[in-house]
Amino acid sequence: MAERTPILTISRSGALPQVLGIIFALLFALLAYAVIAERGNVRVNKRPAVPSDAWFPVLLAAGSLALAGFRWSTEVDLSARTLRRRRRWYGITWGGDEAIGEPQRVECWEEVRGAGKNRRTVRPVALVCSGQRIELGAPNLPLAARRLAEDAARTAAVPLHDRSSGATVVRAPDQLDVPAIRRASEADFALPPAAPGSRLAVDDDLGRQQTVRIAAAPTAIGAAVVISAMFLAVPLVVFLLVLPGHLRWMLLFLGIPLVVAAVAMRALGLFGGSITVGDEGLRQGSTTLTADEIEELVVVDGPTWRRQLRVISDRRELRLACGHDHADLVRLRAILLNGLAGRRVPPTATGNHHPDR
Repeated sequence: MAERTPILTISRSGALPQVLGIIFALLFALLAYAVIAERGNVRVNKRPAVPSDAWFPVLLAAGSLALAGFRWSTEVDLSARTLRRRRRWYGITWGGDEAIGEPQRVECWEEVRGAGKNRRTVRPVALVCSGQRIELGAPNLPLAARRLAEDAARTAAVPLHDRSSGATVVRAPDQLDVPAIRRASEADFALPPAAPGSRLAVDDDLGRQQTVRIAAAPTAIGAAVVISAMFLAVPLVVFLLVLPGHLRWMLLFLGIPLVVAAVAMRALGLFGGSITVGDEGLRQGSTTLTADEIEELVVVDGPTWRRQLRVISDRRELRLACGHDHADLVRLRAILLNGLAGRRVPPTATGNHHPDR
């Protein structure tokens, strides 16, 4: 059996244009036939139809039939090392091939595109070759971009350089679906010293699970003020200009945004929280990830508003300890990895102690 040629599809016409073209061609052809066959009973512009009135539905039928015959595709032929563009209309084909060189890696990152109200955050995925860089797609959803990047790296048999989480994570093509716990080294399990004022605590739970408690970050107060101001700005202006002195309306206009702001801050982890972790996986609130599906635990550094620990799978992504110090994020990562490996972390563990082996 011949080996299948590895292809990365960037865009390809599906069956929808063909199906719609045929359907509309049939409908317009039927309409033209009705105008000709029943011209005495069909009225056009308030007069009985004549055969020449069928020209417009015939034109629409021809246009629909032309649409049904159009095909296109843009794909990367990894065996031939070419970017292949093909356009076809029935028996007429045109397009061209462009040399791309040797595939080196697949990259995924996050960027903002567009301007004004059309600004949007996307996560482009590109195949980087020795000859050029080819964008394969730019999904809006992080998990969609992750799946596209993994499929491309697996097909091209090149490493995946993922920068979409805020830190560069490199995974070999044969390691894309390997859980983080199986890729971890002893250095990953080593528990770093607890920094002064650490906001983490480990409960000495019974059984095979432990609970990691994350106190609210000191930056939570500042973030709470900013988020509340964002949600309250417009309602406050409306209240002061339109309904001054009406306490009931003030509570309505200001109370609802405050509740929304509180929900947003809780979702960001600004009030702290807890995580239950064991060799079966981890749980935060109602969200559960098994140990085998967790592929990455990434410490994101940078300004306060960016710092967090991202726990990533193909199904879900958790963002933990938002706004905490870098040292706490590194320590939290080590604690979770130990828990996922079934290694208990003593509640009194410091930088001078290692987890029980």
